[in-house]
Amino acid sequence: MPYEHSPEERLKRYKASLNLLAKKEGRNLKTTTIMKKTSDVSTKGLASDRTTVDKTIRRVGKPKPPQVTVSPSKKELLGPGGNVRKAPKTLSDAKIKEIDGRNLLMLRVRQRSIESALREIKKRRDTLEAQLKSKFITKKQYQEEIAALVTEGRSLLVDKERVEKEMARLKRK
Repeated sequence: MPYEHSPEERLKRYKASLNLLAKKEGRNLKTTTIMKKTSDVSTKGLASDRTTVDKTIRRVGKPKPPQVTVSPSKKELLGPGGNVRKAPKTLSDAKIKEIDGRNLLMLRVRQRSIESALREIKKRRDTLEAQLKSKFITKKQYQEEIAALVTEGRSLLVDKERVEKEMARLKRK
């Protein structure tokens, strides 16, 4: 039966057969220490029984090329920092169109919100007029509220004009 022997005995037989094959072929195998039986091995101190050899691997980097020397006259031209400014990155046409498309979309959204705010101002003005007619508010309160609505409406109209100019510029591209 193949499992009559213990694992240690089978390992010894296997190593012996490997050594015989290696000798027949004319090669030398690395010799290993003979393992103890599992019953002989103690669980304490396994790490202390082992001896390790510290191998120091020295990494040798690629040789660096000599640094380029800059003449003093060129250093003066470079300025006090001595750095050369890089040209700004240029965007491709497709990327620019994509960005402009997003900007145009955001401007349309902004324009719609401004128009909605202007409609809201008109509704508030109508309600104020109705409140004044029904004498729910005084003429002074009405004028104060209308003045506030007028200033808010003017600022919205200025924003709307700016947005429309920007949209026209983006549509021309």
